[in-house]
Order: sequence, then C-alpha cells, then structure tokens
Amino acid sequence: MVANVGLPISATVEFYGFGNYSMKDQTSGFFYRRPGVSQLLPLRLADGSIYDPRAALYPAGFTPQFGGEVTDTAVVGGLRGERDSGFTFDLSVGYGNDRIDYRIANTLNPSLGPDSPTRFRPGSPIRSARLPALIRSTSKSRRPRWMPIRATISPGLNAGFPVSKLPVRSARLATR
Repeated sequence: MVANVGLPISATVEFYGFGNYSMKDQTSGFFYRRPGVSQLLPLRLADGSIYDPRAALYPAGFTPQFGGEVTDTAVVGGLRGERDSGFTFDLSVGYGNDRIDYRIANTLNPSLGPDSPTRFRPGSPIRSARLPALIRSTSKSRRPRWMPIRATISPGLNAGFPVSKLPVRSARLATR
C-alpha cells in the first residue's frame, strides 16, 4: 500500500507527504539432506538405546524450509518551495521500520533425539531499523558568464538517527 500527497500552502510553498506499508511472507528450501548424512545418523540416547531419525522421521531424507514474514513501513513529510531569491528549499522528516519474523520447518535437531520438533521459530528475532531523518536542502540554478551551460548549486544538510533493535527472546519450538 502506498500513499502520496501534496498540498499547496501558498503560491511558492507546498506541504508533501508519502508513505508505504508492505508485508511479504516467503519460504525457500535449503539443500536436500539425503539419508545417511550426519543429521540423520543414528544417535545413542542417555538410556543407552539407539534413536534412528531415518526410520522415525525422514526415511527418504529431507529439505528444510526457511522463511519469514517481512513488514516494511515508511513515512516522510515536509515542506518544499521557492524563495524570492530563486533558491528552492526542501525541509522533510522521515521514519522507516523493518521487521522480520523467521521460521524453519521440515527439519530436526539431532541432539534432541526423538524429542526434536520438526518446526522452529529460531528465537523469532525482530530486526528493526528506525531512521527518523531531517533533511534540509536548497538549490539555485544559474549560468555564470564563464560557463556555456547553466549550473545548479545545492547545499544541504541531512541528519539521521538510526536505531536498531534485536530483542532477546527464547526460541519457540513447535510440535511435530
């Protein structure tokens, strides 16, 4: 979803804003784990018995599926216009956020033996990047006598304040 708006405040100044929100859910496969690879070798349990995941879970091997849900959000608003001197200006503030919730399925953790779930949310990490930004720019186009074409002078200032988060969470295990 995307929004874009511009509203004139005067003959030379405009308020503008735009934003977007999107969600994407994707899954892809890792390489196929054929029977007999180290993830599928028999395992001796604490009681001395042998657990064989080949017979119990994946007799023909398996292909783990890794995926996640990605949510992106961004909003920007500002004022732009032209001054009497011919300089244009743009003052804006923006904010963006990205969140990813990971998951893995059709797999196993051999060290857990027969208690291994086949689906995991590996800590459900949330990675966020927030960037409130203040942008100020001006420009003026002119043709100095010594140049054959017009030149644009554009001094500006951009100040951003990035913040990243990776909350500590325990891994949520799903049941078979």
